[in-house]
This record gives sequence, C-alpha cells and structure tokens, in this order.
Amino acid sequence: MPKPHPDPKSKNRAHKDQTELRLRPIPRNNILIDDYADLRQLGLSANALAAYRRDIAEFAAFLGSTYLLEATTADIIRWLARCTKNEDDPTDTRPWGLRTAHRKRSAVGRFYTWAQQTHGLATNPADDVELARFFTPAPIVIRRPDIQTLFSYIQNRIALADPKEYSILVLDLAVFRLMDRLALRVTEASHLRISHFREVDGELHVLIRKKGRKNKVYPLVGAVRASIEHWMRLRRSITPVVGHEDYLFIHPRTGYRIHRGRAWKRLQKLATLAGLDSAVILALSPHKLRHARARHMLDAGRTLAQVKSVLDHASISTTSIYLDEDERARLDTLRDESDRE
Repeated sequence: MPKPHPDPKSKNRAHKDQTELRLRPIPRNNILIDDYADLRQLGLSANALAAYRRDIAEFAAFLGSTYLLEATTADIIRWLARCTKNEDDPTDTRPWGLRTAHRKRSAVGRFYTWAQQTHGLATNPADDVELARFFTPAPIVIRRPDIQTLFSYIQNRIALADPKEYSILVLDLAVFRLMDRLALRVTEASHLRISHFREVDGELHVLIRKKGRKNKVYPLVGAVRASIEHWMRLRRSITPVVGHEDYLFIHPRTGYRIHRGRAWKRLQKLATLAGLDSAVILALSPHKLRHARARHMLDAGRTLAQVKSVLDHASISTTSIYLDEDERARLDTLRDESDRE
C-alpha cells in the first residue's frame, strides 16, 4: 500500500513549532531577562525596550541550556558569526547585515554591564567582541532654501485660506517650524503639552521630553514663537477629546493629538503644492528637518560638539554623519590613530 503524501502545511507547522521551541530561553534566563527589562523601563521608550528584550532573548535561545550569566566571549562571537552575512556575497542567506550585528552586540553588552552591577558578574563577555566597521552613508540633507520656500508657501496659503483650511495650515506651520528650529524628532513634537510652556522675563520657554526621557528647556524666539502663539490662540476654540486636553498639537477637526504619520503626509503634500523639486519631495520627511538644521548649524560655523548638544546624540560619532565626506574621513583617521595608541 503506497504511503500517503505528507501534508505540506503539517510539515510547516512542525518546523514552526521546532523554531519557536528553540527560541524559548530556559526559565531562569527568562526571569533574568524580565528583571533586566523591568529595571530599564525608566530610561527607555516602549519600542527600545521591546528591541532590547528581543535581542537578549535571541542570544539566550542560541545559548540553549546555558545560563546567560555563564556565557563567554566565544559564545557571543559564535552567535554573531552564525547570523551575520558577508555583505560582499549575494548568495549569503544569513539574516543580519553588519549594522544589525553591531546593534545586537551593543544590546548584549548593555545587558552584561547591568549584570555586572546587579549580579556581581566579574567581567563583561561582550567587551572583547570586535566587529568590522560598517559604512554609514551621509544623510540626505534638504537645502535651506527649499525649507524656506516651504514655509513661505504655508504662510501665503494661511493669508488666503478659507476657515476650514486655515486652522490646519496654522497647525502645520507651528509643528514644522518648531521641529525645524529645535531639531526635534516628530515624536518629541507630537507629545508636547501646553503645561510645558513658561514665560520667563518676557521670553517663552518650552520643556521638551527628549529621547531617553531626558527633559530639556528651550527658548522660543522669532518666527517659531510667533507660529506657536498663533496656534495657541486658535487652539482655544478647539474642543479636545478626553485625555488629550493638555496636548499642544491636536487636530482641529477631531480633537485628537496629532500622530507622526500625519506629520509625514502633510509635509509631503505641502512640499508638492509648494513646487519643490520631485527629488526633494521624495527625500523629504519630518526627520529630514532635523538633518537640515544640523547641516545648517555646521555651515554657519557651529562646532560638532554644539550640534551634538542640540541634537542630543549620545555619541559625537553619530553627529559626525552630518559632516561632508572629507571632514568625516579626517575624523575617522583621527579615531583610527587613537585606537592604535
């Protein structure tokens, strides 16, 4: 009697079950990961926290029955080697690029730094793990004249707008001017609250909750202050939904706090209507306003350290991506020389 053909779906389910089984860390590793995640909550966003948990869980799954606190440098090296592809080989099917491998190694290193502080681990096994450097392309920078054209267009539209469009455009101008002037991330702008504003000796100050839950106070002057105060006056006539009463930027029609997706769509639409070049429109996003401010500050003679302070980068090497190619090459050479000393 011929054997029945195996059900492909059953085979796939079995493979999935085996994969999930391999990805489940042993119970005491789960407890350790939960403790680590709980203690890191005060300084991380929900997305960052989830990424840390996932990275450590992946490494724990690779270790199998080995306790995380007993892992060695060789274990980390084997894990990274097993998953990191050779980017010069198009046939390499391993899942991670070099950039991802650096992120995973950093996550594991942070975990073991925590383990040293809380569990008395003698050494950090990630300290001696070295990875090849990856190339970070310079960000696409929107030129200052293009941003000025965009703002001029919005202002002209406001002057001619009907009541229905007027409030939307005033909101747009306030959001984008604030992001541009303070080099804010879109989430930092969208979460801004009315209670974060103070007038000090005639100057308007705003407290911004930055990435990593750091609080910083910024002065608002000139065009950005005028745009914010214009929106504040108009906002008094808008009824926010329950729970959104203190958010500065609420949608005039719905009363809900604006979200990051709306900022991207409105910026693209307004750039198109303003007649910006198609290549500029394709590259434009709310985060590109941040890039443009960094480049503008460097062009105006600000130091890399000053720009780093405004952007709130943890490392000056992150800020250096805004330099031109020759200047970045010079800094890389200086870093290489320092590493050899």
